[in-house]
Amino acid sequence: MTGPQLMYVTEDGRVEFFPEAAIAYEALIEHTVTCAQCNADQSKCVPGTALRRALRAARR
Repeated sequence: MTGPQLMYVTEDGRVEFFPEAAIAYEALIEHTVTCAQCNADQSKCVPGTALRRALRAARR
């Protein structure tokens, strides 16, 4: 794999998020579920945009 990653494979074969990515992903999902703007047009939701930026920043 190349490029930044959000997840990794553990020694026992499980796939997990890096801690920073897990926090950002959970916040984005929680926001998106209840945000009408995100569900209609993601580009118009300022908080959603900030959360997507945080998720991109959490990539390793």
